[in-house]
Amino acid sequence: MNTLQKEDNWDFSKEILDDLLRQGFTGEELEKQFYAIKNEIPNGIKAMLHEAQLVAEGKAEFQSYEDIFE
Repeated sequence: MNTLQKEDNWDFSKEILDDLLRQGFTGEELEKQFYAIKNEIPNGIKAMLHEAQLVAEGKAEFQSYEDIFE
């Protein structure tokens, strides 16, 4: 088991459920969507770490929060 899977800090279950419930998911579809999203978290974190490494090595440009979300 890798570090990302062991850390409780990476458990976004409440946020995922809140979002899916807000979108109107219920029952089996809620459960299906929940696990699909939850299972992608380690991949997303690994991708962010890889991108940060590229930026640190000067192989990619830094993007601010505003660059991405605004």
